[in-house]
Amino acid sequence: MTLSFQQNFKDGKPTGFVARIWASLFELNEEFYYEPQPLFLDCQEKQLFSGSKVFVSTPKIHTIRSDKKDRWKAGNKIHFVINNRTKDRFQFAPVILCKSTQRIQIMPFSMINKGIYYQVTIDGKRLSSDEIKDLAKNDGFKNVAAFWKYFNKPFAGKIIHWTDFNY
Repeated sequence: MTLSFQQNFKDGKPTGFVARIWASLFELNEEFYYEPQPLFLDCQEKQLFSGSKVFVSTPKIHTIRSDKKDRWKAGNKIHFVINNRTKDRFQFAPVILCKSTQRIQIMPFSMINKGIYYQVTIDGKRLSSDEIKDLAKNDGFKNVAAFWKYFNKPFAGKIIHWTDFNY
């Protein structure tokens, strides 16, 4: 199944997701289904690659998606792409298996005079603030503030894992 990734956030800043996903794949110790696409991309990620080394501080080890039809399951093949449904569609990584999925809910709450408070649950377990920091980092965000900026409305979906990590 296709997992499409943005190259830029809504504010125009680069996501770095392609390089972060590559970093997570380099850590996997398994054979891939297909040979990888050429390493150098014709996009903003290009400057992050040099030979076979990726220069990112934290890998993106999973992605959070809405899954209203409950299609994502362990064992599905993952096709990592950018520019999906365009003539410039590009599969930037080898096809690998989805290791697992977890249900996630993100709920922002307004608090009088204290701004917004967020509650995150994964498989029914409420995350601590440290666990939320880890979630944001593992999903490829620079920090928790960037994560909240992206997930600023109530959200229910799945975490799609391509590594053995789970919460």
